[in-house]
Amino acid sequence: MPTVLAGRGETSVRGPATWAGRVQDRLIEAADEQTVRAQQEHIRQYLKQHGVTFEGKRIDVSFMPTIVSADEVARVSAQGRLIRSALEKVIAAFRRELRRNPCEGPLQRAFRPYRKWFGLITRERPLADEIGLMRFDCIRPRPGRWTFIETNTACAGGTTTCPILRRAWLTSPLGKHALRGARLKQHPQDRQEAFVEFLLRRARQVGGPGAGNVAALNHCGDLTFEMDLWEHVAHRLRKRGQTQGKLLLGDIREVEVRKGAAYLRGVPIALFHNKVDPLGIDPEDPSIQDWIAASRLSSADFLNSFGAKFLTEAKRVLVLLQQPEMQDAIGLDPAERQAAAEMLPPCAIVRASDAEQRARLHRHRRRLVLKADALTRGKGVFMGNELDPRGWDEAIDVTHKNFGVVQQRIPIPLSPAIDFRRGHIGLGQEHYGIELFYLGGRFGGIASRSHRNQVFNVGVGGKERAALAVARWMED
Repeated sequence: MPTVLAGRGETSVRGPATWAGRVQDRLIEAADEQTVRAQQEHIRQYLKQHGVTFEGKRIDVSFMPTIVSADEVARVSAQGRLIRSALEKVIAAFRRELRRNPCEGPLQRAFRPYRKWFGLITRERPLADEIGLMRFDCIRPRPGRWTFIETNTACAGGTTTCPILRRAWLTSPLGKHALRGARLKQHPQDRQEAFVEFLLRRARQVGGPGAGNVAALNHCGDLTFEMDLWEHVAHRLRKRGQTQGKLLLGDIREVEVRKGAAYLRGVPIALFHNKVDPLGIDPEDPSIQDWIAASRLSSADFLNSFGAKFLTEAKRVLVLLQQPEMQDAIGLDPAERQAAAEMLPPCAIVRASDAEQRARLHRHRRRLVLKADALTRGKGVFMGNELDPRGWDEAIDVTHKNFGVVQQRIPIPLSPAIDFRRGHIGLGQEHYGIELFYLGGRFGGIASRSHRNQVFNVGVGGKERAALAVARWMED
């Protein structure tokens, strides 16, 4: 007989607010050991078949999906487009300020930790949108209430793995059972080919000697997550005759610039997607000078400009978008200002020498989180409600050294989690968040992650979750 575990949904009430509860209840009611093991094996085999790993390690997938209403996603994604537009304006305003003012202006002062990269930003010549790939990491404490807690342009992972695991979950027996009666909204990025198709299409638009060819680059073997998947997808598209362009993998040190054109191992390139840690780059490094020179060509483009990587990836940009004087300097319109007020958490740059600020940080510790300005994968994040006063004081100093910020901690929602514990099924809880993707100026879709901790990191115990936007439920 199945082991029945108590549900948490409210399936007796109808409407979008209870669709997630309905799915949770159906899953929990079906969660006997044999069924759970079969579900895990189905997803494991599906991901293996499609070559999905986290840089060689297995990706864990939550038993529970993240369910939101399509109407709610549409409303929030419209706000996200406004925030993305505001971030594009940050880059443009920064360049104007540098060119007009030989002395430090407000934006130069705000981004002072990145001074040695200013030359890269001012001399590049982007040909299209500077933020070609955008991911907002969001917390949704309750239906209809979202907060954008981070921006990701340098390492926006999940473009290809998330649609694959979404499909794995939907094709599982339990997935079909739990979504009986649901009609899902399809977003562009629900297809695993969507991101690669976007890259190849953008490369064709750039034209030049490398028309149609894309180089996906990392640096010194870092941040390889998903790169092999992109290559496989591009190969399949070419075999089907759906594209003439090539996608090549490489290192930024392999780029060559000759006679006004960029090359990777002799192949002309129109578009570069640079999956690199911007702070790991030394602009004086002789081995990357051709790569830097490629950012100034009229025959090639970077998917995300240096301006996007160094300015709009930094956590402090969320501080600037909320300050009236900075909003004026950036040139935000009323709609963008309103979106920033509604969607961004209150935050401030940490200044360890400011005794008054330090006292406030201690006084409100349990409601705050400290974040390094430009680290990724959960590094440099300190939750005030998890540290004692001494540990918090040390975290303030570390955050200051990492040019970081303090944010108001947003309550991270919990959902049921089903796991094996000592050979038996157990019902626990896991935190989860939602991510919004944008490909160019177009909304791409949603993804989700979960973790028993409050800081999500798939590489150290976190899980991916199937993220589903329900348009309607036929039973209602």
